[in-house]
Amino acid sequence: MAALVRDTINAKSHCKLMLSQPLINEREKRIRMSKDVKMESTVLNSTKTDFLTLQGRKRRLNSK
Repeated sequence: MAALVRDTINAKSHCKLMLSQPLINEREKRIRMSKDVKMESTVLNSTKTDFLTLQGRKRRLNSK
């Protein structure tokens, strides 16, 4: 009898855990996505800066 009660409690807590899991995953997914977007914009900005620096160097070299 005690084993049955214990199994039932475990099953219930497992169900609760499984139900709460997707919410956590959605939140984490959203956080990760926003981090990825920030990373991408940082990469794009640094690439743009690098490109502009190269253009400036080319101009300086050509003007000499």
